[in-house]
Amino acid sequence: MIIPVRMAEDQIQIGGIWHNVTQVEYILQKFCKQIFANTDNPEWPYCLRGSGSAVRFDNRYFVFCCRHQIHDFPHDKIAIPLSFEPKIMTAGSMKVVSVTDLNHDDEATDIAVFEYDVASYGIPNLMSEFLSIDDQRIWPQGTAQLPFMVFGYPSYLRYYDENSIKVTNIKVQAQYAGGTSSIHLHRVKMEQALDDPDGMSGGPVFYIGGAPGTYFVGFAGMVMRGGRKSPYLHFITADHLIRMALAREND
Repeated sequence: MIIPVRMAEDQIQIGGIWHNVTQVEYILQKFCKQIFANTDNPEWPYCLRGSGSAVRFDNRYFVFCCRHQIHDFPHDKIAIPLSFEPKIMTAGSMKVVSVTDLNHDDEATDIAVFEYDVASYGIPNLMSEFLSIDDQRIWPQGTAQLPFMVFGYPSYLRYYDENSIKVTNIKVQAQYAGGTSSIHLHRVKMEQALDDPDGMSGGPVFYIGGAPGTYFVGFAGMVMRGGRKSPYLHFITADHLIRMALAREND
């Protein structure tokens, strides 16, 4: 992130921990997850399916991605890697919105929510894999009018053969570019367009909130789609994602 001179010596809160503002990009990378699908094929055991957004809210742990990324796999075949050791982790459950004749054009039908019972895995510090947020850290609360940060795993930076998997997590800066005809779908304009945004779907969109002495990283939403050589990315808002994650099955 290009840090304004006035912020260079500031501290910023990410989750519940204070950091120097120059560390923002490095720390936020781990909350963007590469989505894996287990193929059950011994020669090609994994399929890479783009990006996911890992957040903690109300002591519950979620990864959000787009349904179109994983539509041809059951939820128990979808996994994310850990940032601190070479392991992948599957979710306990997945929630989606049922598609009907009335909502088939609604962006919400392309959202998948995976929930993780972190205590059941027996892995120390597992909660640190998810960005801790609350109602005051959800866009547009307290925005400081600074560039948004979008993270993802673009397909063109992916290398996969029978011996190794190499992926690259990128960060792009963007400015808010307005809403759309869908109330929960908004746009950002990247400072530099990607040749191909394939693989960015599911990636987290973050913003800086607060003021000097109280800066924090907030969750703006999740990338839904983009176009080749277009500077625009569409994202679904964080408040809508959280409401969907917390909703009871019969709501």
